Amino acid sequence: MFWEHNLPSPRCMAVDACAEPDLVDALKVSGFPEILFTNAGRIIHREKVVRSAEAWSRMMAFFYYKAARPPFLCEADGKGQEKVPLMS
Repeated sequence: MFWEHNLPSPRCMAVDACAEPDLVDALKVSGFPEILFTNAGRIIHREKVVRSAEAWSRMMAFFYYKAARPPFLCEADGKGQEKVPLMS
């Protein structure tokens, strides 16, 4: 819905917790599945709730394209400042 404006789409990757325990530990993932929204090297939001595709689209639009805040997110969501850890 928001990609029609020539904006780049958010990137996504899956991490297998069994195959990448060091990465899971570094990211401080505490439950599965857990979705991390990042921006400019910072984790801005952690989501552990199972949601509909429409809800995920609204969250991506809010976090990355300055769309309206979805009603199910609180005011603090999206203001995280936790740095994404570097892996060696």
